[in-house]
Amino acid sequence: MEFQVAGRELGQVTGVEFQGRKALGCYRLEVAVTFRINEYPKADHGRGLFLGGGDLHFFDVLVGRLTPDTNSTCAVAGRSHPEARFHLSCELDGRRIEAIEEKRSGQGVPARLDLVGIVNEKDGFRTSSLQEHVTISQSDWLATLQGMGYQDYLLIEVPLGPKEESAQLNEAMRQLRDAQNLLMKGYYDQVVATCRKAAEALEKDLGLKKFEKKELDAYFDNQRALDKHDRARFLLRSLQVFCHPSHHADKVSRDITWTRADAVLAMTEAAQLVAWFGNSSGQVGP
Repeated sequence: MEFQVAGRELGQVTGVEFQGRKALGCYRLEVAVTFRINEYPKADHGRGLFLGGGDLHFFDVLVGRLTPDTNSTCAVAGRSHPEARFHLSCELDGRRIEAIEEKRSGQGVPARLDLVGIVNEKDGFRTSSLQEHVTISQSDWLATLQGMGYQDYLLIEVPLGPKEESAQLNEAMRQLRDAQNLLMKGYYDQVVATCRKAAEALEKDLGLKKFEKKELDAYFDNQRALDKHDRARFLLRSLQVFCHPSHHADKVSRDITWTRADAVLAMTEAAQLVAWFGNSSGQVGP
């Protein structure tokens, strides 16, 4: 799409790039817009274009306000330098990213930028607006999430921690990260199956004793008998039961369709249990 001033085409957007960056207390989405001016004044002094920001929409729903970087509010394009590059940003939180992930279901992200600019012409300033449509590919969006540091957290923002700090839970952590990547690609049945593997790996990593049938019977007969650690083991066992059909191809399993909500449930519980058992206060022994 093109910028127009007084009915005249000033130029057009030739490129839009998205990048994620870590920020304190939020996720920073950066947008680089390349603009080409194709009409110049007679005098070779160029024309100034001030970009005042705008609104960012994903899936035709408002995501947030795009604000220009302090060093990128103005660019001048002339005959020898017809292109200018502007840098804008938008702050996102976990809830908004989760809403985006729910909507895209492992695919790309259709985006719309409603931009407002001010053009400096010989006879004064004129305002102009532009609406640019672009689709962020799946691979580019996943790279953007990674740049934001979003993959360092899981769903309800359970910190997974750096890989090198989780040696004892290495296999369970690896399965969780695999499940997270599968979730972002929309493979929900594989997410659930991988969460089952994470639960089994957690038992193995920490040497946790599996629940025997007599223990389960005793739990229902006298629920007050179990301490906190045993109750957490019971939760771990319940996660395995929930995820069990994803490992099989029998009639019951074939009748189950795993949705994103199912995958989120499995990942949330798996991540919480890994975090709890991995914490020194949670490790009271098998």
